[in-house]
Amino acid sequence: DGLTGLANRSLLHNRLAEAISRARRHQRGLALLYLDLDGFKP
Repeated sequence: DGLTGLANRSLLHNRLAEAISRARRHQRGLALLYLDLDGFKP
């Protein structure tokens, strides 16, 4: 994303799928932190 410098939704989906796969394979937990930035002004 140009404003935040964060990865886009497609990359997030791919990385999250990989992390879920890895956690299942190693029988580990997985945490996800979600921040909603509605109304964010730079």
